[in-house]
Amino acid sequence: MTELLAFDVGDDIVGIINLRTDAFDHYRGTRMPDGARRMLDCDGVIISFNGIVYDLPALAKILGIADSTVPALIKFSSAVSTADSL
Repeated sequence: MTELLAFDVGDDIVGIINLRTDAFDHYRGTRMPDGARRMLDCDGVIISFNGIVYDLPALAKILGIADSTVPALIKFSSAVSTADSL
């Protein structure tokens, strides 16, 4: 079964919940790159409620990816646009 993850990025946290198992993981401080990488490496579907506006640029910044790379990341957040699609 593929992963179904929702995430949110804050000032000092990348929070990820697996919607299939209800398992929540938080990556704080120096572990934030691990959480960002987990989202980009996900083979399933990820959901972000502020993807294009904040979360994807924040993941890019955490990983040291150039802003010009952000459009390549959009496919991850736009895979599911509403909960009704699930």
